[in-house]
Amino acid sequence: LSQPLQICRMATKKLSLISDLKNTYAQWTIKVRVLKFWEGLDTKKSITSGLVTSGSGLDYILVDQKGNCIHAKVLKSSKESFKDKLEEQKTYIISK
Repeated sequence: LSQPLQICRMATKKLSLISDLKNTYAQWTIKVRVLKFWEGLDTKKSITSGLVTSGSGLDYILVDQKGNCIHAKVLKSSKESFKDKLEEQKTYIISK
């Protein structure tokens, strides 16, 4: 991502639903609850050897007010920025 995600205390923009998000560089703000969090493995595909793991990142399952879910990944390189900031069963407003 060219711009980092931000965890906001108050929504100053119109909230989007997870179903409205597209794989673009557009800005958005969502209100989500963290259903599940775990430390996962970052993997990259290698043509010669299949999947290669490169350490642990963070994984989240997020749900919005309409019940739409998304799997969010934080790579190992950004792990310290997010670790201990998002807790299971708490609600957050996140902007990109």
